[in-house]
Amino acid sequence: MKNLFKFLLIVLVVSACSSDDDASSSSNSVEGTFRLSSLTTETSFDLDGDGDSSTNLLEETGCLQNETLVFLAGNTGSAISTTFLDVFVDVDGEGNISQVVDCVPEDFTTNFTWTQNGSVVSFLDEDGFSVDATLSGDELVFVLGDGFELEVIDGVDTAELLETVTFVYTRQ
Repeated sequence: MKNLFKFLLIVLVVSACSSDDDASSSSNSVEGTFRLSSLTTETSFDLDGDGDSSTNLLEETGCLQNETLVFLAGNTGSAISTTFLDVFVDVDGEGNISQVVDCVPEDFTTNFTWTQNGSVVSFLDEDGFSVDATLSGDELVFVLGDGFELEVIDGVDTAELLETVTFVYTRQ
């Protein structure tokens, strides 16, 4: 019997709430451009097949290297995605595992509004998706409790495992 494991990671599409008048005057304002510098999961994976596992998917793949967040004055911004990560793992009847890591090119931009209250930056996109991040110096950190979905399909049953994912963006 052939088992198929499909890892789907949907790159964060961020969004924000309403304006905070103090955010733009703050010495630690989020305004500017941030690039994804770390994407960690609870479980370590060896997606590049080098024998070493890591919880940082950026280290394990060549994908997601140019994902950016742009925060503009007036509490608007854009999340720009250039790749999507697909990982397919196959286990044959003898227990041999093979995997294919695919960096799917994409040109996807999501506009959002944002507010900043001290170190907390809140996002809201046009679809109503909202998330909070923490700004510390030049790093913006998002923690999503259900951001990584592992779908196991064995021909009959399907199960899901949700991973906590931490996105770290660094100011450019």
